[in-house]
Amino acid sequence: MSAMPARVETDPTKYKTPIQLLALFLLVVEGFLGFWIFRATSPVERVVAGTFMFLLLGAFLYFVYKVATMGQSSTTLTPLGVDKDVQVVPKATTESAIQNPAPQDLSGPDGLYTINKPPHDWAIHTMTYAEYMADSLQIHDPDALDSLIGHTRSPKVRDILVFQGPQDFRFIPTPGKTVIDGRKLPTALEVLCPIRLAIVPMERAQPPLFVERSFEHNFALQTASILQQATALRSTRFDSSPHSGKSVAWAQFSQHVEGVTTGGDPSPTFDLNIALVGYEGDVRDHVILMSYVSSADAPNTQLAEEGGTLWTLATSFKSLGASDSQAKKVEYKKNADNAFRQFVAQSGEEMFEREFRFFLARATDWDLDDRDTRVRLVRQMKAFEELARVVKYQDDDLAPMWDAVELAEKGSLADLVNEVRKSLAEFKSDD
Repeated sequence: MSAMPARVETDPTKYKTPIQLLALFLLVVEGFLGFWIFRATSPVERVVAGTFMFLLLGAFLYFVYKVATMGQSSTTLTPLGVDKDVQVVPKATTESAIQNPAPQDLSGPDGLYTINKPPHDWAIHTMTYAEYMADSLQIHDPDALDSLIGHTRSPKVRDILVFQGPQDFRFIPTPGKTVIDGRKLPTALEVLCPIRLAIVPMERAQPPLFVERSFEHNFALQTASILQQATALRSTRFDSSPHSGKSVAWAQFSQHVEGVTTGGDPSPTFDLNIALVGYEGDVRDHVILMSYVSSADAPNTQLAEEGGTLWTLATSFKSLGASDSQAKKVEYKKNADNAFRQFVAQSGEEMFEREFRFFLARATDWDLDDRDTRVRLVRQMKAFEELARVVKYQDDDLAPMWDAVELAEKGSLADLVNEVRKSLAEFKSDD
């Protein structure tokens, strides 16, 4: 007697995507139809069963095709001032490809991505954040730059990759005549719009507290920094790749300008464009910032071509894949922890004083004779005592407060209430 065939067991919970579930359904139904063909007693039965098998397989393949093309079309973008659509899709690369890039590629300074090289007449730079801001604003004195925007002296790592086009576009507005976005603005400051692409790393753990944030959160922060300028947001979108699951985002800004002269000659109307494209990574996210000029009056100029070049470069970005990023994740987590400890060491006392003053402002109308309020007070002051210990805050004037906290935990609240009342009186007198 022949042995029974081995039993095939399938766990449906392992199939999570629609395609996987449909493939399982197709396998089961096609099996039954195949068994029908095998047991059929007439040609008509075999034709009917075969037709059903063909139609089901065709429907399944069509569904797979639609899912794939839907994922591609959802990331199609029409850039401002550029006469062609682009596909903004997250792409992955390997560590070996980053260490030994292809001739047409360039590796990022942080070792987490590759991107196509710009044309041969473009300049390539790696910059710190301070250098990047100095170049953007054309302010190269560190003290002057700090006085305007602050916090440009750290970090010192050159991890911003910049591609600079061969020409810049600049103009000086004529007050009372130059029209920006339909309004005559009282401004005389020269406006510079470099033809430039910059790839800026976005750490998941952002200062000051280095709490890990999502890609969407960090990209929104980058967008907010542009919104503070006079440039108007025209479109924005978040999307994700159906293949890698990674997110991509973009935002487009522009400023329509009329009535200016460039190089002493009247200039046609034009748009100053700024575009951000964000790519989610496994270790670090990156945002690509582009600035360029377009003009409906002169669509075939070199400036218009360079806008298209910028978008072609931006969509060639490839980040380190998940399988190659584990060691980098450990490294960046360690860096974030070190940065937080450094922040606490440098700013811990300031944090304590700011929060303690905020508490005193909140407690000015507390009824300290109320029992429930006293219980709340003990808990709050115990937390402040612990915060002072963590940030190593030393103040002899608060020593009686911490002694009173210890007594309050044992049931004697009178000293703590008196100390808080003293602090409240000093707080009110300072104001």
